[in-house]
Amino acid sequence: MDSAAEVQERYFEQGFLKFNATTGTYIEKYNSAQHSLDNLGCDNLDQPMRIMIAGFLSQIPQHA
Repeated sequence: MDSAAEVQERYFEQGFLKFNATTGTYIEKYNSAQHSLDNLGCDNLDQPMRIMIAGFLSQIPQHA
């Protein structure tokens, strides 16, 4: 299955995120403001930033 066109949704206390592999929209819960997002990839990140992000992500619990 090609997940590039698959739309995923995530709910948070502060709002709602709807996204696919390339774009997304975050909708704030209390004022319904919408924020458009683009996945720009990580090719332009320098090595120290990649290490910091990897460290942060490794601390997030994984759910099966």
